[in-house]
Amino acid sequence: MRVLYLYFITFVLGNAFATEKPPEISIIPVSTQQKITTQRFHVPSIIHANSDHKTEGFASWYGGKFQGRKTANGEIFDTNLPTAAHKTLPFGTMVLVTNLHNGKHTKVRINDRGPFVENRIIDLSRKAATDLGMLQRGVARVRLNILSFPNTSEFYNIQISSFSNMDNAESLVKELSKNGVPVKILSVQNNNIHRVVWPHVQKSGLKQARKLLSRIGYSSVLIQSEALP
Repeated sequence: MRVLYLYFITFVLGNAFATEKPPEISIIPVSTQQKITTQRFHVPSIIHANSDHKTEGFASWYGGKFQGRKTANGEIFDTNLPTAAHKTLPFGTMVLVTNLHNGKHTKVRINDRGPFVENRIIDLSRKAATDLGMLQRGVARVRLNILSFPNTSEFYNIQISSFSNMDNAESLVKELSKNGVPVKILSVQNNNIHRVVWPHVQKSGLKQARKLLSRIGYSSVLIQSEALP
């Protein structure tokens, strides 16, 4: 009887463990906008406003936790304003965005960088997404037409340092990024020089930018007026 009893217990426990489901693991994606990037920054080829230049691709929109945070050009993000993030267009560029699904369109001003998701060409504010009728769907195929570029005399690049060794430049980028400085590496072709630069700083924000850099130990910087490529 003892043998049968032990066999019965072993059989029951074995089935219980065999049918028990593994615990579910929730994977929360990390926002790509919070990742530190050390990739080389290449200025796009010149594009003339009011030309036939058109770009088509997928648009997304962002808001929520980003409301009230600083955008890449130093402004405070307000998802109720018609703004957008683009990977390369100069800050202040005005773009006409058309939803190819329903024909709705809206004008946005570029004040942030992104989207950092494959196959997406622009990241819109909630206001812009609402105007385009894509708020619920989240993603829509759009066409971008450049309306105007900003007055580049109002924008500056702040060069913090330059290196002949890329590893040293990348180390500085990581250090500055941890302190909230949105820097990039500008590599000079055929000269092996890698400049660590805070790009696209508005004239009105220069004083605040220099104050931040000075506070973290970089008071000697080079400020250059930004010009379109």
